[in-house]
Amino acid sequence: MHGQLKSHQVDVIINSGAVRDEFAQKVKELNRRLKLNGMGYSEWDTLNDRQHEIFTDNLFLDGEGASSPENYVAGALESCGCPTTVEELHHHSPALMGEIEKQQEMLPDMTVRIGESIGILDQTIDLLLEQILNEEKVKIVPYQESEEFTPEMRGYVRNSIAKANNLKFIDDTKRKGPINKFASPLGQDNAELEGLKPFFKKYGFDIDETDISKSGQYYSYVLTATRDFTKEKDKYEFPRGTQVIYVPLVMKTKEGQKKSYIINKSLAPGDRGLAVDQGGKPMGKRQLMESTAAAVNRKYTEELKPVADQLISILESSNNSGNAIALDRELDFSDKDFKTISKDYGEILSGVWAMNEQKADFLPFSEVSYPAEGNYRLVDFFGISEDPKEPKVPVSVKSGGGSKVAVSNIIEAQKLIEDSLPPQNDEFLGVAATNKFTQRQQIIELNKILKEDPANPESEKGSSGIRAMAQVMGENFEDLTYEKVNQWCFDNSVEDMLGNKHPNAEELGLTKPALLQPVWDATGTTPRLDVYINNRLSTPASEKEWRSLVAMSPLGQAMAPNLNANVDIKEEFNRLARALTVIQNNIDVKKKVLRFSIHKFSEANFKFDWPGYVSGNKLGFIMEINK
Repeated sequence: MHGQLKSHQVDVIINSGAVRDEFAQKVKELNRRLKLNGMGYSEWDTLNDRQHEIFTDNLFLDGEGASSPENYVAGALESCGCPTTVEELHHHSPALMGEIEKQQEMLPDMTVRIGESIGILDQTIDLLLEQILNEEKVKIVPYQESEEFTPEMRGYVRNSIAKANNLKFIDDTKRKGPINKFASPLGQDNAELEGLKPFFKKYGFDIDETDISKSGQYYSYVLTATRDFTKEKDKYEFPRGTQVIYVPLVMKTKEGQKKSYIINKSLAPGDRGLAVDQGGKPMGKRQLMESTAAAVNRKYTEELKPVADQLISILESSNNSGNAIALDRELDFSDKDFKTISKDYGEILSGVWAMNEQKADFLPFSEVSYPAEGNYRLVDFFGISEDPKEPKVPVSVKSGGGSKVAVSNIIEAQKLIEDSLPPQNDEFLGVAATNKFTQRQQIIELNKILKEDPANPESEKGSSGIRAMAQVMGENFEDLTYEKVNQWCFDNSVEDMLGNKHPNAEELGLTKPALLQPVWDATGTTPRLDVYINNRLSTPASEKEWRSLVAMSPLGQAMAPNLNANVDIKEEFNRLARALTVIQNNIDVKKKVLRFSIHKFSEANFKFDWPGYVSGNKLGFIMEINK
């Protein structure tokens, strides 16, 4: 979506005060969300993709964009540019989109009329000079996307080239638009254009540099069909000139920086990584170590054999007891690689370590089993124990130093119900089931099943807040939906909804009570009305998105206190959460030490928590570890 923006225009966007302030505010909110779950922004690079997705919801397009202002800007510029993505960016990143569009407006008209300022003339000359110089350096092929033919070409490249040559493929279409992301046919360390040209030529494609980048980590090229492809001959049909973006899985290296060799998730135990166990069956220590070593040697061959040797050395070091294990050899990886090794490979290392005698009285595990990738948000493996009371212990692995690890999502507890512990409370199951709804509809559905008096087991369902909302609207609370509440907010003026609580009530002559006052009284909370007026309703787009906030936010704020006051639900919740064990690992490169620590949360206290309406997140929970 970046059009023909030049490098200095991108720099202008990155250094914009408004963009940097917007990024800083987002990081502040992100840090708040993380702290609610026992973590912090300083550990951002150690979290996995799924955690990134959860915590950046309604803040950033992806986790990479949260790491720096440069990546924040790059994420928007490198996005697919499709209407839904652009709308999402306008919604949560208005300052960034404003600066991008401002720079884009300078591009089409390159003429300068007499009387225009010298500044405009200088800028125009700079743009022209940069364009000329770039054209002299390298052939940049403009990317032309076709709704009709691009998918066909993507399919051909994926199946007839990538899969046919056993090149690891990553489906990144939804996040980055029409793209083929798969391993380089030249090897894990080589994405040189001149080497790629003869490979793709034999399939009927030309490959060139492009000014469109689809990844901040990897190189990007554009593939162009040099002949017509037909269903009869090629199984896919697209004409000569059709294009797709190709991203070889070879990391970029900045000048003076150590080259990175470890791709995200490539060392995880699941299918996308080492795939040491694809069936979820228990494995003993010897089997896990042998399977891992064999997978590492298959992945890193020939010139990358030193990478394999170092990874296997770390694996062997984990086969020891104690919290601090000296590494057998000097390790030569980039800082980025070390983070990825700790995060992904750490799941395997922790499994090996937990099958040795440790200080914890519930170790060692006799075996471990890794669930199929993507089944769990929090549990990385199950420790098979000889204790008849806990034959299968769910374990979460955390990389990095310092902070405790918290249960991060209520659906995980539901998974533990299904797979580890029998359900004992139907009310809790009902709470967990609301996770299937959107954040806004979840607020409505939860308030429907919450008790009017949570401390009274005999109390009827329907929170006092939603009962008040239904009465204000003239509806039955059982029939309420977010769409109905939102429509009611548009059917009534902001002045009527806020009444004499409006921040400008005296100036506007507002003396009547707010229509929403009964809802606020029932929930015991009132949103910041000045912020609502000044920030959330400042534009037609923001008003469309946030008009319902003054009705919905109080209902959301009341959820956690209500649940925490319900003894039966909270006890069931704690019973499930306490089944979790966390192993924390960290590779201390400077001291050449592999560190492990373990927490069994059987005595921890958990409570429901909600990060707020504006965050866009659903109901979650936090914990305190008793020391």
